[in-house]
Amino acid sequence: MPSTPIPIFWDTSAIREAGFHDPDCQKLLKYSISNDVRLFISHIAWQELRTQFLQSAWSEVLKLRRQFDAVQRRQPSSLILQGLRSPVIDLWDEPEIQARSHAAMDEFARDNRITIVPMSADHADRAWHRYFEASPPFNPEVTDREKRRKDIPDSWILEAAIDVKRDHSRLIAVCNDGNLAVALEKVLSIRVFRTVAEVIEHLDGAVQPAKTIKSVKTRDAAYVPPAEAAVQADGALAAVFTEAESQFRNVATKVIGLVSYLGSPTKDQLYALLERSGIPLAVGKNVAERLALATIIQDTGHHYIPGNKEAGAQATAAVEPEIIRLVTGED
Repeated sequence: MPSTPIPIFWDTSAIREAGFHDPDCQKLLKYSISNDVRLFISHIAWQELRTQFLQSAWSEVLKLRRQFDAVQRRQPSSLILQGLRSPVIDLWDEPEIQARSHAAMDEFARDNRITIVPMSADHADRAWHRYFEASPPFNPEVTDREKRRKDIPDSWILEAAIDVKRDHSRLIAVCNDGNLAVALEKVLSIRVFRTVAEVIEHLDGAVQPAKTIKSVKTRDAAYVPPAEAAVQADGALAAVFTEAESQFRNVATKVIGLVSYLGSPTKDQLYALLERSGIPLAVGKNVAERLALATIIQDTGHHYIPGNKEAGAQATAAVEPEIIRLVTGED
C-alpha cells in the first residue's frame, strides 16, 4: 500500500454500460475502500450519473405499468380473465424513486469512500469565462455558440478537477470524454487514463503489495530428526496430501472459472452454483476465501471479481461446458 492514497479524479464518462458492477469498476472501488486510492467525482458528473440510473429505472417502471394497464383493459372482454378478481399492482411513483435515487447515491459514495466535489461559489464565473474565451474544454474552432454550449457541463467538471489538483499535486484522472480528457491533460498537466481498465493496470503496478515475511532458516528449523524424516517420506501420507491437493484444485478451478465467466457474481450466487455442482457450501466458501487471499480472485465484500485474468481464462476453458450447464440451468 502506498504511504498516502493515490488521488484519482474519476469522470463518470469512463464508466461502462455495466455501471459499477463492471469488474474493473469493482476493483477500483476496492482500492478506494482499502484507502490505496482516494476517488474524487465532481457534483455535476455524479448528478448526471444519478439521473441516468434514475431514467433507466423509471423507464422500467413505466413499461411495467403500461403492460399492467393493458391487462386491466383486456380483462372485461377476455373469456379467460373476466371471471377472475381484479388484478392489483403496487408500483413506486416518480417522487418516491427520485428521493431514493438521491439517498442511494449518497450511500454508495459513503460506503465506497468516494468524495463528491461540490460546486464552489466561483465555479460559475470561471466556467463562463472559459466559455467566452473559448478555452479548454471549449474548442476555439467552434464558432457556433449554441454548439459550444454543449461543453458547458464539462467546463464545470474541469473547474472541480482544478480545485482537487490544488490540494493533491499527485492527481491522476480517468476520463473517456475526448474534449474533457484533453482539457484535463492540457490545463492540469496530469496523466489521464481513458478507461477504468487502464487505470487499474497502472494501480496494480503502483500500489505496493502487502509485504510478506520471508522464512529464515536456522539450525533448529533446518534440522529434521530421523523419525520425522521417515514420516515425511511415508508413501501413505504423501498420497493423502496428493488427494487433498487434487480435491482443492478441482474445486478451485470451478470457482475461478465461474468468477471469470460471470464477471462479478455475488457470493450467494457463486455458492449456489457450486452447490448445484455437488460442492458443499462450507467447502465452496473455504476455497473461495483462500483464492481471494491469494488474489487469484478479488473479494469486494458482496461480490467476487476476477483477479488473475490468465488463470481465469484457463479455468473457464477447462470447465466451460459445466459452467454453461450451471448458469443456464440445463441438466
